[in-house]
Amino acid sequence: MAHVVVTRDMHAPSQRVFDALADQEGMSRWMPGRVRVVTTGPDGLVGTVRRMSVGVVTFDERIVESDARSTFTYQLVRGVPFLARHRGIVSVQALAPTQSRVTWDIDFQLKVPIVSHIVLWFIAIGVRLALAKLASQLEAVSR
Repeated sequence: MAHVVVTRDMHAPSQRVFDALADQEGMSRWMPGRVRVVTTGPDGLVGTVRRMSVGVVTFDERIVESDARSTFTYQLVRGVPFLARHRGIVSVQALAPTQSRVTWDIDFQLKVPIVSHIVLWFIAIGVRLALAKLASQLEAVSR
């Protein structure tokens, strides 16, 4: 099992940050690659399946839990044959009225463990870049 945690502080209110992270249709504005919603869950988040295309890899992730204010959990459900398991938890914590901390916590297991370190590195870089872009967009709105 491999594990990566990426944390990013943002100069934006926690609810605005969470709303941006939970906007599955809007993820393409800040996430590397293309994101498209395949199925929308009954509450707009839990049950939603997003299809992500990054380079030549396309995979589906389903939102399995959310408190609709600060945290949601997703799992890979299709598309990466060498991946045995992938679960992510995205949470937002208010640090001050206009400052927040995002924590993106991912556990995954590969069917070919020898390449775990390479995949871990790519996931960490991708999430860091995505959160940096999102922070930049949210901070531009806050100015």
